[in-house]
Amino acid sequence: MSEPAPLRAGVAGVGYLGQHHARLYATLPGVTLAGVYDTDPARAAEIAAKYNCPVCASLEALAEACDVVSVVAPTPLHCEVSLKLLAAGCHLLIEKPLCASLEEAGQIVAAAKKANRLVQVGHIEHFNPVMMFVEKHVSKPRFIRTERLAPLVPDPTEKDDPTEGDVNPRVKNVDVVLDLMIHDIGLALKLVGSPIARVDAVGFSVLTPHTDIANARLTFANGCVADLNVSRISKKRLREWRLFQESGCL
Repeated sequence: MSEPAPLRAGVAGVGYLGQHHARLYATLPGVTLAGVYDTDPARAAEIAAKYNCPVCASLEALAEACDVVSVVAPTPLHCEVSLKLLAAGCHLLIEKPLCASLEEAGQIVAAAKKANRLVQVGHIEHFNPVMMFVEKHVSKPRFIRTERLAPLVPDPTEKDDPTEGDVNPRVKNVDVVLDLMIHDIGLALKLVGSPIARVDAVGFSVLTPHTDIANARLTFANGCVADLNVSRISKKRLREWRLFQESGCL
């Protein structure tokens, strides 16, 4: 029996995050990195050379070469790029946030259904082994408190961050809620498993045109409360979850 053909994967946008999508596709078994596309041809050529794959001159060319494409363009372009790729028959992995608005998200969902294609959003924390462990041990949570803090200028010693002195490029496109808090909102919704009854929130712009620091208190219909804190102007990086339930604290 012959081996199935490798899945042909590509990346639309090979900047700060897109380069890692290309790197991982290039190493996954059963997957071929079939092409990359970027509005900066020099950047596309750099990543293509690094991971030994073709450069595609357009989204249309990328779609023709691929079965699945990671959409890692700036958030305001997610909808436009995704609709073109879905119309061309590609399955999509879209970096979070899915879109900049609910209306755009609805357009993508409708287009995916029409084309009979899969769309996955890159909410990577749902696949974090720690959170997967927590999901198995949660029983009727009563209170959740989270801290998700990041520096505006990342530490150059951390390999996944931009070079020293570079402001994280994501702050140019979205506020801290869509950048960071969206992870904790998604996790809280899944772990609590109850509709939200009330939201109390506050946020401020400090160093960028968008909200840089925010707090949200989510009160669920079953009485659980989640207190979510995020900042991207912190001096230190912190990712911390505390979940309280009758059996103890996780």
